[in-house]
Amino acid sequence: MKMLRISLFTVILGLILPLLHSCGKYPDGPNFTLLSRKSRLEGTWTAYEVTNSNGQTTSYPNGGASIELTDDEEVFLYTGIITIQGTWSLVKDKEYLRITYPGLSSTEYEIRRLKNKDMWLKDPNGSLTKYEKIDD
Repeated sequence: MKMLRISLFTVILGLILPLLHSCGKYPDGPNFTLLSRKSRLEGTWTAYEVTNSNGQTTSYPNGGASIELTDDEEVFLYTGIITIQGTWSLVKDKEYLRITYPGLSSTEYEIRRLKNKDMWLKDPNGSLTKYEKIDD
């Protein structure tokens, strides 16, 4: 009976582990989450580090510009001087975040990491910006 339990446990574990490994959507994580992409995106994010395409990194220990992503797919960019309002959406099989500022621009950012409190976005020029969520 004990051998049957061990064998059954091994079979179940063998079936579940590959599924958990394939749950990761983004290159830098997370590998598994119960939260939807949209719920992880919603909130106010502040940039804490930018690495340009040449590999030069700039850190913002007190936070850089902030963006707020709302549940109704509005976006607010706070620069400290002005606020710009636009829209956001997930595109390309939810691997990219499109941010559109009417009359200004529309940019698609590759989502490299999307955790509840940590987001990494790569812009079309190859710069990687790391954000931390400052509120939900």
